[in-house]
Amino acid sequence: MRASDDPMAELRATFHGECEDLIEAAQSGLLAMQEGSADAETLNEVFRAFHSIKGGSGAFALEEGVAFA
Repeated sequence: MRASDDPMAELRATFHGECEDLIEAAQSGLLAMQEGSADAETLNEVFRAFHSIKGGSGAFALEEGVAFA
């Protein structure tokens, strides 16, 4: 099947781009936590990032992404 024949290709590409942003946000928050400079909002941001990755992974049946998150 060609990519142009796949109606989900654009959605998957959007999801992958969002995952890159979410992973960067999570990494930033985790580093702040490691340094001891995090607050409750930082923890919530990290949680939301992983929660969004897990939800999107589940929507695309990406079990490894769900297990990771």
